Amino acid sequence: MTVLFTDGALLDDPKRAGIGGVVKGYLGAQDTRLLFVAGLSPEAGAGGVSIRDSFVKALGASAAEKRVLLAGAYDLSNVYPSFANLVKAARR
Repeated sequence: MTVLFTDGALLDDPKRAGIGGVVKGYLGAQDTRLLFVAGLSPEAGAGGVSIRDSFVKALGASAAEKRVLLAGAYDLSNVYPSFANLVKAARR
């Protein structure tokens, strides 16, 4: 399992716009069973679109992959419960 903590804000750094290709690479690795992305804020960002929605759009087709688990969190204290709930659901 790979865990990626991010604020999801793709617009602050042009290199982050390539996240879709990076995630596709992780998913292409034989050993990747799950990729958990934590810390995606559901709050609206620039233009009224949430940071989470912008991040999911940047992931492209990888966002629909069943091995990719996304969790929104306003702060780090919410990340672990979100992670635990998603892992439990994925195991079912």
